[in-house]
Amino acid sequence: MPSEYYLKNKEKILARAKKRYEEDAEFREKTRKRYREKYQKDSQYKEYTLSKSRKRYYEDEEYRKNTIERAKARAKQTKKK
Repeated sequence: MPSEYYLKNKEKILARAKKRYEEDAEFREKTRKRYREKYQKDSQYKEYTLSKSRKRYYEDEEYRKNTIERAKARAKQTKKK
């Protein structure tokens, strides 16, 4: 059962809630947009660096050997722990 206050001021309360919801919607949209842009930049950068390191890995034989040795050494260290 709604309170007397609610019944008297129903329009005001609903108008206030609607206004607050619209303000929040604007804020949510700005936040979504900001995160979307940030994620795009991050993913583009990761893609760029990955392709660069992959290219180096396949073209440079010495770099490939060092990478494999580092991976083996890291695997040994984790086994010891």
